[in-house]
Amino acid sequence: MDKNQHKIIVRHLKWVDKFAYEVMSDSSIRIGKKDHGKALLFLQVTKLHTSTEAVLELVKKGYGMDAMIIARSMLNNLISCKWIIDSKPKTGAKRFIQYNTVLRKRFLDIALKYPEQKGHFLKVLTDEKEINSSYKKIERRFSDKYSWSGKKIWKMAEDVGLKWDYDFIYNLASSLEHSDINSLNEYLAGIDHANKLFVFKGGPTSRYVMESGITSIKYMGEGLELFIKIFKLNKNCQKRLLGFASRVSATLKKD
Repeated sequence: MDKNQHKIIVRHLKWVDKFAYEVMSDSSIRIGKKDHGKALLFLQVTKLHTSTEAVLELVKKGYGMDAMIIARSMLNNLISCKWIIDSKPKTGAKRFIQYNTVLRKRFLDIALKYPEQKGHFLKVLTDEKEINSSYKKIERRFSDKYSWSGKKIWKMAEDVGLKWDYDFIYNLASSLEHSDINSLNEYLAGIDHANKLFVFKGGPTSRYVMESGITSIKYMGEGLELFIKIFKLNKNCQKRLLGFASRVSATLKKD
């Protein structure tokens, strides 16, 4: 990737970052006390926006592989957003919120397992009785304690039309996140045959800069598209987002 391509990706990331802030600051947005679906959508898209800003900083400095790991997290966000909206929003949102009790119970069990580390778990230890009481009330609803929806992430992705993203992006980024041998090979710069040595190189690189940037733009854009639709924002927002998508698409075709 040449310097001009790098500048274009950074420029696109900056645009979607600024646009996201503008859209989410719209004064017409209203969320009722019982409208958990909209509240969760706002939170999820807020996280997408924050992740986009993190990717922007990493991409600017040439840390595309680390940015790709954040892009994977953004896919998780998007899958949850779409799954809650596509299922019954009230039911999906309620289940998502209730899953917090499962998580708190898990951390409580860890805290009790390692009493010598109790200083790190003061909050859950203080709330031990409340957590156990709340957990008993919802335990049967979560047969899979590692899935808030009751489904595997690949199935959720399939349900909301993101199966390709799971199969390709999620698995590719998972390789980087888990530092398996395939991802570690990215740090192999070459082989010094004369001295029979492998040459390794860390630090900034052009690897995955384009991929992480475009992937993050895609997921931020899809999150904003959903946000604009659910909150029924000005139609001009949708037009501007579509125009931006066309510009990004044109950039990819040139490459």
